[in-house]
Amino acid sequence: MELLNYVGQVTKRRARFEERAQELAYEFSDVDSMEEEMKDVSAGLVYRLENDKIRFTEFQRVVADDTITSALAGIHLGGGKKAMKKDAAFSASTKSLPYLWRFYNDIQEGMGSGRIVQGSSNEKEIIKSPSRYASRQVLAEDDLAQGILDDMPTRDVDKTTGKQIPATWGGVQSRLDRYLAFPIFGWSQYGEMDTKRTLGFREARRVARLDRKCCEDCVQLSSMGWSPMGLLPPPGQGCRCHDRCRCYMDYR
Repeated sequence: MELLNYVGQVTKRRARFEERAQELAYEFSDVDSMEEEMKDVSAGLVYRLENDKIRFTEFQRVVADDTITSALAGIHLGGGKKAMKKDAAFSASTKSLPYLWRFYNDIQEGMGSGRIVQGSSNEKEIIKSPSRYASRQVLAEDDLAQGILDDMPTRDVDKTTGKQIPATWGGVQSRLDRYLAFPIFGWSQYGEMDTKRTLGFREARRVARLDRKCCEDCVQLSSMGWSPMGLLPPPGQGCRCHDRCRCYMDYR
């Protein structure tokens, strides 16, 4: 499955993504429980791929769907339904797709080179995902789809790999968690920031958790103190921690 083909039909399924994200946020109403749920989803998908119970193209589609869904669910946790429903939120939820496709290439390279080996089972299992139940209605979102494509570095992404080819299925799962589970904290902070801005808060500060996992970018952003709303990026953005960032925001 090519990235451009996938992105080309994402906005037509927006309503289903949002519906599933809302269900997820209601069922798992805090960051920790939602992270654990998505880790279980990640483990299940890797198990099925490792044991040849799912076609690789189906694995690609389900993981991409769940990446968008978990991002929207995280935004819902932090900012509620209104924050999740905004065009900017939906567009933001797709930003990691080019990196996800490079990860797919890494997995295929690992399997092709024999570094990671699939099981011998011939059983193919169908995994439920938002796209399987997506509406076929053509929504008036062409501008949004074009905006997503314009902002996305899609050139030759299907032919490139990341920095590290996984050597074990445990390594595959660890990296998959970084798309499905760990970003949920940052997305919840994104949703909260949007809501605070709507409520009229004018200043924010980013507070770093000053431990050994905290990167220099987070320390610098934290040192800026109170700043006009919108100047500081929410945790998970603007720092090399990325999905592992656990800074938080204060507002006034």
